[in-house]
Amino acid sequence: MKKSLILKHVGSALFILALVTVPVVAFGEEALASPWLDKADGTEVYNSQGVSNIVESFLTFFFGILGFLAVAAFLFGGIMYLLSAGNEKRIESAKGTIMYAILGLIVALLGYVVLQAVTSLVSNTTTGL
Repeated sequence: MKKSLILKHVGSALFILALVTVPVVAFGEEALASPWLDKADGTEVYNSQGVSNIVESFLTFFFGILGFLAVAAFLFGGIMYLLSAGNEKRIESAKGTIMYAILGLIVALLGYVVLQAVTSLVSNTTTGL
């Protein structure tokens, strides 16, 4: 019984992750399909995306997924707390889940801020923060 419940949760998590990542991959393919950019005068210029842009895109995506998972864990902890029915053991478990979800959200936000700060220092430009 418990094993099937765990499999349901893992399957649900994988399904939600697939729903989140499939549109990103589908829309990202168009942007990466051709490295050639058309200028206004009709000539083409090669757009080299460099390793730093690729790493920045990956880390931005990673921190977005991390933030999404932290919010989902926060909601899960809240539902656990509501359904604890006064059971002290379940209440403590729910509080721990909420605490770690908040910690994960803080880590995701700080990681994104650090990424933007490093990117602006390396490229000498300001970002959209």
